[in-house]
Amino acid sequence: MDMSAENPFADLMSKAVKLKGAQQAQLRTQFDAWPQYFQHSLFMQDSVLNARKQPFPARLATAEAMKSTGNAHFNQEDLEEAVAEYEKALSVFKYLENKDPGWKKKGIEDKDMALTDFKCEDPMDQARLDALKVACYLNLAVAKFKLKEYATCIQACDDTLELDPRNVKAFYRRAQALITPASSGALEFDRAISDLQKAFAIDPDNRGVRKLLRELKEQRTKQRALDKETFNGMFDRGQVYDEASEEQESQLDSTAREEKFRKEVPEAVVVIDLTDRNIQQMLHDLQEEERNKTSPSSSKDRASTPSSSPHSAIESVESLLRSMSSSEIAQMLRREGIDHHKISDREQFLETARQVLLSKLDEKKAPAKASYARTIVLCAVAWTLLRLYTSGGLSVLSRIATNAVFGTTSSSMDPATDTMDLFDD
Repeated sequence: MDMSAENPFADLMSKAVKLKGAQQAQLRTQFDAWPQYFQHSLFMQDSVLNARKQPFPARLATAEAMKSTGNAHFNQEDLEEAVAEYEKALSVFKYLENKDPGWKKKGIEDKDMALTDFKCEDPMDQARLDALKVACYLNLAVAKFKLKEYATCIQACDDTLELDPRNVKAFYRRAQALITPASSGALEFDRAISDLQKAFAIDPDNRGVRKLLRELKEQRTKQRALDKETFNGMFDRGQVYDEASEEQESQLDSTAREEKFRKEVPEAVVVIDLTDRNIQQMLHDLQEEERNKTSPSSSKDRASTPSSSPHSAIESVESLLRSMSSSEIAQMLRREGIDHHKISDREQFLETARQVLLSKLDEKKAPAKASYARTIVLCAVAWTLLRLYTSGGLSVLSRIATNAVFGTTSSSMDPATDTMDLFDD
C-alpha cells in the first residue's frame, strides 16, 4: 500500500494519528510534566521488576550495582548508557505503574497512574537509600549537562535538593545549567547567582563556586551598565517605570473612554460648554477687546496705557479650566498631538492644558519684536575698521584699493606683509 504524502489515505491516517496524539496529551498532563528519568520507570525490564520484589538489603545492593555500572559507562564517555543505568537504579525504589492492564493499547492516562516511593522504617537504612538516590541524581545531572539536556539536568538537581537541601554540588550544577543555554537571559543569571550564593554560604572554601559566582556578578554588572547606556533616554527621557503613575494613567484612560464626547473636530473648543455663564462672559470680553483693538479712536489710548488683555486672558483660561473635567482636558491634549500619558504630575497636566488654551484663545499674535539686524551689522563693520586701523591694516587696504583703481607704482608698494599679521591679536 502506498503510504506516501500523495496518497489520500496516507494523508488521512497522518491526520488521525495527530488528532489521537492531541487527545491523549490532554489525558496525561501530569505524566508529561514528570522528568524523563521518572517517566522511564514505567517501562523497565525484568531485572528491575524482579529487584523491586526483593528485601531491602538485596534491593539496595542491586541498585548500587546498577549505579556502579553507570559510572563505568560515564568514565568511557558512553553517556546514554550511563543515564540508562542511573535510571534503573532509581526506579528500583521510586517508580510508576499503570493500573489498567490494557494501557499499552489504550494509551497513558493520569487517572491510571500509581506512584510508588519506597521508604525504610529504619532511619539508618533510609539514610543509605537517600545517599544512593542523591548520588544517582547528581550523576544524572552531570550526564544530562554534557548531553546539553539542560532542563532535565535542572530537574535532577531539584530532586537532589529535595533530599539534601544543603547539597553544594546540586546548587553549582543547577547554576551552570541555567546560564549555559544560548536562550539564557537576566532571569536565569539572577537565579544562578542566587544558587551560587546559597552554595557559598554552605561552603565558602569551594573554589568552583567562588570562581563562577565572581564571574557571573561581573557579567551582570557589565550587562546592567550596557543596558543603562543603551536604553537610557529611549523612553520618556529615561524615566523609570512607576506603578503608581501607570495606575493613575489607566484610571484617566478609563474615565476618558466612559465619557460621551461631542463629534470630534480639529478645534479644541469643541469641549467648551457654551451654556456656561463664565464662558459666555469670557467670550463677550474677548469680543469687546477685539472691537477696541480695531477701533481707531482707541489706538492712542492703547499707546499711552498698558493693555490688560493678557491678564484678562489668563483669568478666562483659569475659569475655563475649572469648568472642564479631566477627561475633557485629556481629549483636548490628544487633539493637539500631546501624549498626556507621559504627564504623571497633576500640576504639569493642568499647566500644559493652560498653555494650549492660551494659544487657542489668543486671537491676535503679539507684535513682532524690532529687528536689530541693521544695528548688529553696523557694529560689526565699525569694530572691523577699528581693528584694521589699530593694526595698520587699514593703510594696506587703502593702498590695495588705490592700486586697483589707478594702477600699481613702485613708489607706493611696501615690502610684502605676512597675511597672518593682519589677524594677530
